[in-house]
Amino acid sequence: MGKSTYMGRAPSYLAAIFLILACTVTVMMFINRSLQAGISERQVYINQTTALSQVNQALIKSLGAASVRNAEIKRILTDAGFTVTYNPGGRAEQAPASTAP
Repeated sequence: MGKSTYMGRAPSYLAAIFLILACTVTVMMFINRSLQAGISERQVYINQTTALSQVNQALIKSLGAASVRNAEIKRILTDAGFTVTYNPGGRAEQAPASTAP
């Protein structure tokens, strides 16, 4: 008699276990989606920062060129920690090209 009682309850136990697993998977899915949304927001921020960095570099170069003619701009750049040097030739110095034999 004890064996038949256990066999009668086995489907109920299995159904309860599967229900708990289904709820766990659903909760984990929602947690995963929220984490993915946070990561996506960070990636957008990184992409925007990279684009702004390129603009900032171009702006600093332009201000450096303008500071040759304007002492106020040169002072502002110096106060911000930038060193302004003047190259009258207008070209950056390059190392001589090596000739391969």
